[in-house]
Amino acid sequence: ILRFLIWQRNGEKIKK
Repeated sequence: ILRFLIWQRNGEKIKK
């Protein structure tokens, strides 16, 4: 699950 690590770092932009 590599996308999970990338989302966690850019999760602030994706969650918002």
